[in-house]
Amino acid sequence: MPLLSQRARSLGTENAFVVLAEVNDLARQGKDIISFCIGQPDFPAPLHVQEAGIQAIREGKHGYTPSAGIDPLREAAAKYMAGMRGGLPIRPQDVVVGAGAKPFIAYAILSTTDHGTGDEVIYPNPGFPIYESQIIACGARPVPVQLREERDFAFDPAELERLITPGTKLLILNTPHNPTGGILTRKALEAIAAVLRKHPQVWIYADEIYSRLCHAESFFSIAQLPGMYERTIISDGASKTWAMTGWRIGFASNPQLAPVLTRWITNTDSCASQISQWAALEAINGPQEAAESMKQSFLERRDLIVGLLNKVPGVTCRVPGGAFYAWPNVTEACGLIGAADSEAFRKRLLHEAGVAVLADIHFGARVAGDGQHVRFSYAASREAIEKGVARMAHFFLCRLARGDRERRGAHGPVHPGEHQESGMSGRWRPSATVAAVIERDGKFLFVEEIQGDRRVLNQPAGHLDPGETLLQAVAREVLEETAHRFEPTALVGIYRCQYDPEEVTFLRFCFAGRVAGVQEGRALDKEIVALRWLTPAELRAQRAMHRSPLVQQCLDDYLSGRQFSLAVLSESHA
Repeated sequence: MPLLSQRARSLGTENAFVVLAEVNDLARQGKDIISFCIGQPDFPAPLHVQEAGIQAIREGKHGYTPSAGIDPLREAAAKYMAGMRGGLPIRPQDVVVGAGAKPFIAYAILSTTDHGTGDEVIYPNPGFPIYESQIIACGARPVPVQLREERDFAFDPAELERLITPGTKLLILNTPHNPTGGILTRKALEAIAAVLRKHPQVWIYADEIYSRLCHAESFFSIAQLPGMYERTIISDGASKTWAMTGWRIGFASNPQLAPVLTRWITNTDSCASQISQWAALEAINGPQEAAESMKQSFLERRDLIVGLLNKVPGVTCRVPGGAFYAWPNVTEACGLIGAADSEAFRKRLLHEAGVAVLADIHFGARVAGDGQHVRFSYAASREAIEKGVARMAHFFLCRLARGDRERRGAHGPVHPGEHQESGMSGRWRPSATVAAVIERDGKFLFVEEIQGDRRVLNQPAGHLDPGETLLQAVAREVLEETAHRFEPTALVGIYRCQYDPEEVTFLRFCFAGRVAGVQEGRALDKEIVALRWLTPAELRAQRAMHRSPLVQQCLDDYLSGRQFSLAVLSESHA
C-alpha cells in the first residue's frame, strides 16, 4: 500500500467537529445532549439574503466567476470593510472573495513564508486550531504567543518582542477572539504596532471575522494604525455577522497581496459559489436589522451564561468582550469532581450530565500557570443555556453529595492533606444542601438557631438524606425546622460557599415556593429557638446574625426576579 506524506499524516483538524461527531453519535443512541460546541449562529440567514440566493439560481447565476469574486461583491466588501475600520483606503481591486474566510489563513501563510526554510509564524495560544495546523502544513515553524487570563486573554507585547526573530515572517491576530471572546483594545494594538515597527519584515494576518460582534467597545483594527495598513491582510466574511456559515463566503484585503491571493484561489477552489456571492452582496447592501438583532441576542445570552457559570461551584468566568464564546476557568471544578484535567472534565460532563463543551487543549497547548478552561459557545437558545448550566451544577451536586457520604461513612473522617489536588488547603468535605425562600405579605420566613455559643439567622435549610431528591429534601427541611408544609415552585439559584468553622465547602440549591399549611403541634429541630418573619430591610439590619453570606444572597436573587423552572433539574434528582 502506498504511504501517505508526512504533511498529510501531521495535518491537524478543528476539534469542534470531532466532538460534534461524538455528540451526534450519542444523540443517535437516544441520549439527550445539550451542545455548546459549534461556533455558528443558531439563526437562519436573513430572509432577504435567502431570497437573493434563490433569485440567483433562477436567473442562471450559478456558473464560474472570476477567481477574485464578482465585481459588485468586491466593491461592496471594500466599502463595508473600510467603513468598519475608520475609512481605510480599501479599493475593490484590493479585495478577494473566497469560499469562507478560513482558506485565507493558508493563503496568507503560503504567501509570506517559504517551506522548510525556518520561516516562523507567531500565532495566539489558545487560538483557532487551524492556525497551528496550517503553519505546520505549509512548512513554517509555529511560535505561540500566550494569552493570559490576568490580561483578559490578551498577550504581553513584551513577550511578542522576545519571540520575534529575523526568521519571523507573519503575526496572526484574532479579535474578537475564538475561543476566549477576548478583545484586543486600541491601546493593546498600539503597543503591538510599536513592536512591529521595529521589525518591518513581519506581515500581519488580522482575523476579524467577528468584527461585527464586538460588545465591550467599538471595533478597532490594527490596520487603522500608522504604518500597519500596507502590511496587514484583513480577513472578514459573511458567516458570523449574517448567520451564513454554510454559504461559505469570506473576503480578504491587502493592496499588495490581493493578486497573489487570487492566484491561490485559481489553484485551489477556482472561485467561491456564485449563488452565495450574490446572497452575500445582499447581506452587505440590504437591511441590517436582522444582523443587529442577532448581535443584541448574543449580548443578552453572554450576560446570561456568564452570570450562571459564575454561580456554579468551582467555576469562574470572565465577561467576554465579543464573538459568542465563554471561556470559564474550571480548575477548582476539576478538583471538586476528581477530574484530572479539562479534557477529563469535558468527557464526564458529556457522558454523565449530557452537556457538550470543548476543552482548552482543543485550542492549543495549555498556558502554563493559567489553569484549566473549557469553551462554551453561547450561540444557543436561552432555554438551552439555562438548562445546560443547571445540568452542569446538578452533576456537581450529585458527585459531591455522593463523595461526602462516602467520606463521612465508609471511609471515616477526612484528615488534613486530603484532596490537595483540588487546590484547597486543610480539611475539605464537599456537601450538598437545600434552602427555601418563603414569602408572606412582603415578609420572609427565617429560623433563629443556636450555632456554638451564638444565635444566628438562616433560611430553612439542611442536607439531603441518602436517596432523597432535591425537592423532597427542601420540603422535609422546611417541615422539620418550621412545621410549615412547603411546595417548591422554582429554583432561585445554585451557590457555593466555604463554611470556615468546620472547613466545609458546600453547594446550596435554593428554592422558592408556597406554604400549603402548618402542621400544628409539631416539634421543631432542637437547634431552632424561634421563627422570624422579616422584611428585606429588617434582614439587612441584622446582617451580623446571618449564618452565612448566602442568607442575604438568596433573598437578593429572589427579589431581583431570578426564578428558574424546576424543569432544568433532571427528573431522577429533582
